[in-house]
Parts: sequence; structure tokens; C-alpha cells
Amino acid sequence: MHDSINPNNFRPAVFPADLMYDPKLSMSERMVMIILYSYTNAHTNTAFPSYQTIADRAAITRSAAIQIVKRLISKEYIIKQENFRKSKAEGKMEQTSNLYTLSYQPRTKKGQGGSNRRLP
Repeated sequence: MHDSINPNNFRPAVFPADLMYDPKLSMSERMVMIILYSYTNAHTNTAFPSYQTIADRAAITRSAAIQIVKRLISKEYIIKQENFRKSKAEGKMEQTSNLYTLSYQPRTKKGQGGSNRRLP
């Protein structure tokens, strides 16, 4: 966790504004989605932050980050692909990272374009 915020470390993040109003997401799920978007490659819509990075950025535990990611997968907001490589020492396959594909689609009313969210 970070004790202080360094203004030189701020970086912009672009995410769908409708994400903030999606009634199917809890606040913690929204936060994790925003964190994933902050690490997303705009050309491939993929990101690969570690569970610990997600936890640190969201100020939650690593186990909470894992559970939230599982919920986002089950709700079809993200797709997770486990990446492996062959270990040099033992020759066994070991997991190196998770690749997340963000598949968030704004929910719209049938026959209407745009968002169906209510403004606060």
C-alpha cells in the first residue's frame, strides 16, 4: 500500500463512464474494473496487472482482488487467460501472469442508442 501520493506518478485512465452507474456491479467491482482499464492496452483491450497490483491500487487484500476478479469473470465483464512458460530449472510449466480482456458493454434499452443510466 502507498503511504503518500506522489503527484509525479499520476497517469490518466480512460474507461466507459457508464461503468460507474452499472447496477450489476458493486463498488469494489467498479474499482477493480477502473484499475484494469488503467492498465489496458488501447489497441488490444487487454491488461495484465498482478493480483497484488490490483489489491494495492484498490486498497484491498490480494484474496479480495482474486474474488472480485472471479465475480467479474462470472458476470462476463472480463475474460481471464492464464499465461505459462517452461521453467528453466525444472522444465515444468509455471504460470507467469494473467491476461485480462475487458469486455464491458454499456447496457442500453432496446431500440435506443447510448446509455440507460440515470444521472445523479
